[in-house]
Amino acid sequence: TPTIGALSPSGAMTPNGTQSLTVTNTLVNGLTVGKTVASPVAVSGQPDQFDVTYNIKVTNSTASAISYDLTDTFGFDTDIEVVGTPSITKSSNVSSTVNSGFNGKTSTAIVTGESIAAATGTPLVPVDETFAVKVRVKVAGFTASNNACSGTGTGLFNMVSAKVGGVTRTSSVCTTTP
Repeated sequence: TPTIGALSPSGAMTPNGTQSLTVTNTLVNGLTVGKTVASPVAVSGQPDQFDVTYNIKVTNSTASAISYDLTDTFGFDTDIEVVGTPSITKSSNVSSTVNSGFNGKTSTAIVTGESIAAATGTPLVPVDETFAVKVRVKVAGFTASNNACSGTGTGLFNMVSAKVGGVTRTSSVCTTTP
């Protein structure tokens, strides 16, 4: 939806005068981001380690391609340690290179400037791009009050953000600390 800014110059326009109009059209109403998490899977031979996979889906429901930045932030229970480097698998229609330095804490960008194709057809058929973020965690302690999900710093909380221009769409999920 276009946003009409101020007229310049302001006030009454003189005959045969010129006036400029600033229109900003931020195309984000059709971009959504969603996230799911599977149950943690115990790592064989490591009773305190688990693999957790977060599935992210970015959807474009508009008739125009949209460029977005995607970040993913771990907000785990304080008893959780990340083991090794998380891995990210992307769907074949994602054209951007995944950030190889992603760690979910200090480096949260997954892709930057990714262009998702326009929806096509009548009615419009949305286009999805997907990412699977797999992280191995170690339960290094046991603080019962942090195990259940109630936001950042509890359970295996995770938040994804898709930013288009100045607008950010978010989705978060959590599963209980194993």
